[in-house]
Amino acid sequence: MCAPSAHGDILPIVVPIALLLVIVVVTTIALSIAFASMFVLSIAVVPMAMIVLPIVPATVIVRLVFRGSYEVHRPIAGIILAAILAPIPRMAGRHV
Repeated sequence: MCAPSAHGDILPIVVPIALLLVIVVVTTIALSIAFASMFVLSIAVVPMAMIVLPIVPATVIVRLVFRGSYEVHRPIAGIILAAILAPIPRMAGRHV
């Protein structure tokens, strides 16, 4: 039989430690790159979202307000005109 060598006894201990070290280093580098890219994207995306997101409700409101027909309904316009021009009790003429 051959005498066991010193390298053969240490090898099962050193290899897992070396692999673990490599895995930790690679994972650290990958996570650093991922977090750095997320940080850079957040710097670019957040101001853009702050500009774009208020525009969407504004366009919906503008469409709702200006979507109606362009005809003037005379009976409704007459009621509104009468309500505006009606005298208000205890109100001076210059404030109407």
